[in-house]
This record gives sequence, structure tokens and C-alpha cells, in this order.
Amino acid sequence: MYNVVSFAEYVQIAKSAERTIGIYPEMKKPDWFKAQISNFNMEISIVEMLVEMDYTNPTAPCLLQSSSWESLIQLRNMTDLPLS
Repeated sequence: MYNVVSFAEYVQIAKSAERTIGIYPEMKKPDWFKAQISNFNMEISIVEMLVEMDYTNPTAPCLLQSSSWESLIQLRNMTDLPLS
């Protein structure tokens, strides 16, 4: 069996490096997850985790990506991080 690194562990690895490592989390099909898992909002979940890890301003080494325009609109109202 293989271990899978969680998003939080992945971010901790980047933050523990001796130099700045950018992270580029991409939300694939956030609308599908909303439809499948009641009371789950991927945008809220990821922004809350990034805030906890001090990725809060436009100069933080993080670029949030999403395949959904609706997701990007929601993220624009939740964070100052750059979006793509």
C-alpha cells in the first residue's frame, strides 16, 4: 500500500524548504464535489487551510487555480491570492 501526501503535508513540505517554494493548488471540478458531498465547499476549505498556513496576501508564493469560472468568482471574494 502507498501513502498519499495530504494537501496540508504538501504545503508544509514547501514551507519547510530552505528557499521559497511556490504552491499551485488546482481545484478540479469543484461543482461536482459540491453535488456529491453535502455541505462541502471546496473553495471555503482550501482558503481556510491556506489562511491557517499564512498564505493570505497577493505576494504569498501561492497561485490558486480552478477549472470553474464560478469557483474563481467565489475565490475572488474570499482571498487576495492570485487566481488562474
